[in-house]
Amino acid sequence: MSLAIDTRVKVLVTGASGLLGRAVMLEFQDPERSGTFHGTDHAAGAQMPIKWTTVGAAFSRAEPPLVKVDLTSKESVVAAFDHLAPQAVIHCAAERRPEVAEKDKDATTKLNVDSTRLLAELCAARGIFLVYISTDYVFDGLKPSAYDVDDVPNPLNGYGQSKRAGEIAVTEVMTAAGPNAKYAIMRVPVLYGEVSPTVGNKESAVNILVDVARNASADRPQAVDDVMPRYPTHVGDVARVLADLTLRAAVKGELVHGIFHYSAEEQWTKFDMTALFVELLGTTLDHIERVTTPSTDVTRPKHVKLSTKRLRDMGVDVTARSFRGWWTANL
Repeated sequence: MSLAIDTRVKVLVTGASGLLGRAVMLEFQDPERSGTFHGTDHAAGAQMPIKWTTVGAAFSRAEPPLVKVDLTSKESVVAAFDHLAPQAVIHCAAERRPEVAEKDKDATTKLNVDSTRLLAELCAARGIFLVYISTDYVFDGLKPSAYDVDDVPNPLNGYGQSKRAGEIAVTEVMTAAGPNAKYAIMRVPVLYGEVSPTVGNKESAVNILVDVARNASADRPQAVDDVMPRYPTHVGDVARVLADLTLRAAVKGELVHGIFHYSAEEQWTKFDMTALFVELLGTTLDHIERVTTPSTDVTRPKHVKLSTKRLRDMGVDVTARSFRGWWTANL
């Protein structure tokens, strides 16, 4: 006779008002994420009904039911942890705009580095599984093949440097906590998906190109990069992978730790994406200036492809939806 063990897992998502944060919230709230896990940790053949509770934290857009938490305030973060008592934290909040990160390095460091270290310290001390979202911009883009998780980072701009510093903070804290500390540093490329009606397409460096494609009446041509190959990835696919890792670490008891890469495989430049949007919208490329020289505003890696080998070796589903297919259905 098998035993029934009730497994309630509370997940705290930072940056829950943002593009990725909202997708993570939806993924954990999906009824298909609940069910029965046939566990081995507690008793042979034990039946473990999984019940996810997801709480979203935000700051400037903390509308109910989101909880307002100032990640740059230790008092605010500790109070939230004490009140919510999560078993897993998905840290999506960040200053993600390279131009802003270059102009305001102090504020970027407070959010991308200092708050990340604080979250890591709290998670390590309380045995909480932590996922820190990082970026392909930690690499310089000089490797001709895909970057593996153990390749040496060399960020070229302030944004990439701040995210790399966040990675180092998490690694230092979790390493000091001992070999059983559970955490994941998840590097992802440029993201797209359903944007907030209040923020619009500027939430994503991909979605914003839809506005460029629509603006056929612009007074002057709009410059669009056709230099850097990118691997645009839907936030829903990232959220699915994050939920899989959380299930393994917080429910199944697997030792999930270290760096992971997740990315779609399709290669597009910003010009390629804009041309697709023009095609789907039935507008014209007449107002688009195809730029074939690197940008001078912020130094960016020319070509970074992330290898998903570590996730695949674990048996994680790394498939990604079709870029053209999603936009055809949603534009």
